[in-house]
Parts: sequence; C-alpha cells; structure tokens
Amino acid sequence: KEFAPLAPGDLITARLVVEPRRAYVEAVHKVGNAPIERATGSASAAAPGIPLLALGQPVPDVRLVDQDGKAVSLDTFRGSAIVVTFTYTGCPLPDMCPMLDRHFATMQKKLQDDKNELRVRLLSVTIDPEKDTAAVLKQYGQTLALDPKIWTFATGERAVIDEWAARFGVSVSRALNDASNITHNMRTVILDRQGNLVQSYSGNEWTPEQVLADVRVMVGVD
Repeated sequence: KEFAPLAPGDLITARLVVEPRRAYVEAVHKVGNAPIERATGSASAAAPGIPLLALGQPVPDVRLVDQDGKAVSLDTFRGSAIVVTFTYTGCPLPDMCPMLDRHFATMQKKLQDDKNELRVRLLSVTIDPEKDTAAVLKQYGQTLALDPKIWTFATGERAVIDEWAARFGVSVSRALNDASNITHNMRTVILDRQGNLVQSYSGNEWTPEQVLADVRVMVGVD
C-alpha cells in the first residue's frame, strides 16, 4: 500500500530493514520528483559484448583459485556435473547471496547423505575478488561446514571472473568510488559432465531439491 501511489521518477525516503533471512523497505514517503536519467554513479555492466551461452553449448574454461590457494579450472572437476553460482561474502542482503550460499550448503548435505552418487561438484565464484581472497573464502566456507570434496569457493582476477560470469548472464556493476559497492543479478547454472551448459536459474527462487532433481535428469541418473 505504501508503494501504490508512487510513480517512476518519484523521490522517496524509506527505511531498509535487514533481518536474518529477509530484507524489506518500510516507512516509504514521497519527497519530490525528478527526471529519470541513466545512472552515472556506477561503472558499466561487466564485460559488455560478451556473447551469452545458450543451453547445450560448451562452457569455456576459466582459471581460478580455490579457498586453499590452489589453482582450479573446469578441468579440475572433469567427470562431474557442476552447479555454479556467483556470490560474495560482503553481500548485505540475506535473501540474495547469503540465501544462495544456504541453498548450496543444503545441497552439500544432501549429496553427503547420498555419498554423492550423482557425482556433483558445487562451485561458488566470488564477484568481489579484491576482498574475497582465498583466506577470506576459506574462513567463510568454514561457517558453512564446507566439504572441499563437494563444494569449492573460488576467487581470481576480477576481469576474468566478470567475463566468465557474463557468459551466463551475470551483470555486475561497481560504484566508481567504491568497488565493494556492488549491484548484480543472480544466476545459478548446471554444467553436465562434458562441460556443457544444460540449465540456468535466474534469481533466488529455485530450491536445492529442484536443482538436484534437474541434475539427476541432466546427467541421466534414474
């Protein structure tokens, strides 16, 4: 109801409420109006002009560094299906990156319980590599009971990550005066055992059960 009388271009004040599992805006008040212009406070989206991968296409390799400081690439996971998502440890909204991390933790537990019969690896790639060093990711992974035999956190060169993520439809913008002030969308994907893109999920409304069921279909396990 607070948003009902608002229109594009309205200026508002509001309060952002951040709870452990969700965030929302309340106390919305219109204070003026302004022409809608293209934002000038942020850099352009990540890797413009990079072609988007279509389902069924082979995914190009990428060179990253895992939470233990070891080099990793898609070859590291050869023979396994891979579920990939893009997050960062400093994300302030619990229903964005932290939710994806919780979903991956749930998938990890289900895979552990089944002794990973699906042969699935989970890969979380940071979009804030300047702050998310290998040591930071290792410490963060410990809070999620990271099992490195199943789940890998990865960092690397920002340009490399941005370009690779853009191929899946991930768009990342960083404030010009603060690279840790990040605006991004969310994309989680499945790669089959041959390294082809076979499924893509936008946003955070997918469930761990849905993804693992899709993996089972994609890799042909009854």
